[in-house]
Amino acid sequence: MKTIVTHPGVFHADEVMAVAILSLHTQVNVIRRTRNPEEQGDYFLDVGGVYDPAQGRFDHHQRDFCLTRWPSNVAYATAGLVWREFRISPRVKELVDKWLIQPVDAHDVGYKLPPAPGVISISSAISAMNPCWNSASNGDAEFKNAVDFAKLILMQTIKRAEAEERAEEIVGDAVEVFPGILTLHQFAPWQGKIPEHINLVVFPDKTNGWRVQAVQDKGRNMRTPLPKEWRGLSPVELQEMRGIKDAIFCHPSGFIAGAGSRDSCVEMAKLAIEAAAYAKAEDARNA
Repeated sequence: MKTIVTHPGVFHADEVMAVAILSLHTQVNVIRRTRNPEEQGDYFLDVGGVYDPAQGRFDHHQRDFCLTRWPSNVAYATAGLVWREFRISPRVKELVDKWLIQPVDAHDVGYKLPPAPGVISISSAISAMNPCWNSASNGDAEFKNAVDFAKLILMQTIKRAEAEERAEEIVGDAVEVFPGILTLHQFAPWQGKIPEHINLVVFPDKTNGWRVQAVQDKGRNMRTPLPKEWRGLSPVELQEMRGIKDAIFCHPSGFIAGAGSRDSCVEMAKLAIEAAAYAKAEDARNA
């Protein structure tokens, strides 16, 4: 049972998130919001003018404090300092910091981060949980509510990061069965994780059969779209056209198609690459 000391008055996402992080690995008995220098506690968050993890001191307001991240150059605030001590896999720690903790620190120290995929900004939401100006509340009850909210977001972000780490492992084990065609042994979000030369990805669908999907480049253009003559056909029409007996569909846009088996999706991917190569050769001859 541990006691946490932090500052009174208006609370911010920084110290709220720091309390949430601590509560995941230790049982917090008391949270005291005070600036009394004689106060006793196990952890001092955002108060005290000392950064010393071994002593449970996590403040960043002292003049000689200069700890920043690389390469983002975002200075650490209390949430980030506490998160640095959290024991979890290095990749998960990195992702949670990038998606959740670093934006909290950046907001606290006045650093404007550029928008980035996956980043969660909860600083304003937590600030909005403070008592209104004309409330008689000292904010302690609202602070606890904010910690509970931050803890839910933190736990879900950790789950997301663990899932992302697992997806990276699955994609890392994928096999290039044919030049430009990558096959995954189980479903995982692969976008942004595959080599630049891959044009089509074959993977098991989460609900039914297998899929072959065209990879998009940075401009969101498909590197090898599925052939136009396949698009929008019924299963029977698609099966008769290419002789693939378990073909299920081809999306009208040509970005994805499905079949009942992995081998059939690999065959569809090969046919798509051959069709794209033929079309490119025809364009060259007609130029």
